[in-house]
Amino acid sequence: NWVNVMQEQGGQPPVNMKCAVKFLSARKFDVTRAITLFRNHEALRDQYRLRDINPIGGSLKDELDSGKFTIIVNPETDEPQALAIFTARKHNIHTASHEAVMKCIIFQLDCAMQNIGVQRKGLTLVYDMTGSSFAQFDYTLSRKLLQLLQDGYPARLKKVYILKAPLWFKGPLKIVSPFLKRKFLERLRLIENISQHLNETYLPDNLGGNRKFCHSDWVMQCIECYKRSIEDNPPPPPRPPPLTETSTAAQCGDGVPLIRTSSLPAAVLNSEVPPFKRNRKHSPTSDLRDRVMSTHEIVEGIIEPAIPHKIKKKKVPTATLR
Repeated sequence: NWVNVMQEQGGQPPVNMKCAVKFLSARKFDVTRAITLFRNHEALRDQYRLRDINPIGGSLKDELDSGKFTIIVNPETDEPQALAIFTARKHNIHTASHEAVMKCIIFQLDCAMQNIGVQRKGLTLVYDMTGSSFAQFDYTLSRKLLQLLQDGYPARLKKVYILKAPLWFKGPLKIVSPFLKRKFLERLRLIENISQHLNETYLPDNLGGNRKFCHSDWVMQCIECYKRSIEDNPPPPPRPPPLTETSTAAQCGDGVPLIRTSSLPAAVLNSEVPPFKRNRKHSPTSDLRDRVMSTHEIVEGIIEPAIPHKIKKKKVPTATLR
């Protein structure tokens, strides 16, 4: 309940049961860890501005059409398995922004995680470095992707395969390894042949598998899934504007009234509060220090509140017994 209270205070829609189960399933129904994951996930959505997505235009559409990241969901089995593939050779560090790439990844993950079987069985990531060069490697983007999959998205990451990593990749991997959790490192594998680790029926033909997969059809499926989510969870109504205090034109110095927002209720703003002064000795600057301050001026930060000095108690001599 308190999570929905925080959502309401932040102007976000409440968390429904379907969303709560998704986060709980990603952390094996540990409530504390699920709440931490939810907070991280919401922070990432704010960081990459994922509240307002336009998948049919702009930089996000370019990233989706590039096919550098795609997800293959196998619905034929009783327990569907999702295979996420990031093709490093299709990434251009000079034209692709990190925000657009992260939007592309999360946009497709949102659609894949609608499948209950994927939530239970987890996700397998293949980082395909076949034919990629050092100029195409983005260290900062790699760290953001690992951070997303490790602590920022409600997906159970089962395995991470780095396919055909070149020799120079060992250096960046040693640098990023201290930031990864022990369980994540145990699931990380450097491999040369993906078919030795995954069933060929799950792999697309470009990785030597038998699965016929069309990325453009998958993107259209993600767009339809996004439209359904907007219909099921409409955006919350706009929050009422804060109370304002209007000063007269004479106080502003010109003919335009000054509008200043205030977090105090109107009853407090219009009330007369008894003043108080600092408890200090007179000094050349005491005229400014001893000016009368109202409660409104203190709360709004016009002047700092005065803190009276502590009164030293005089020690009373006690009678000594003779």
